[in-house]
Amino acid sequence: GPAGPPGVAVIDIGDSPADALAKLDVRSEITGVTIASPPVVDFTVMTAGGTPVTGIGAYWEDDDRFVRFTLTKLVPGEDGDPNGWVAYTRDTTNDGS
Repeated sequence: GPAGPPGVAVIDIGDSPADALAKLDVRSEITGVTIASPPVVDFTVMTAGGTPVTGIGAYWEDDDRFVRFTLTKLVPGEDGDPNGWVAYTRDTTNDGS
């Protein structure tokens, strides 16, 4: 039969050299947040041109291949104390979850 349409290109930054990463114009968007136990944040990452980006890890290392953000909640103060922000923090797994 005839050849099908071309597949979607994907950039895997997990295997990309540092000089290639420096040239990427990466955009991210939070697509959903569920506050439950545990909280879940869904997001997409793509280039400025719309090409999906994969291979992102969630680690504490200083490297452009890793994603970091903080999820906090505002806790009302008690007995005249001011409100305060409390961070949700936890360890991550190798699959970024």
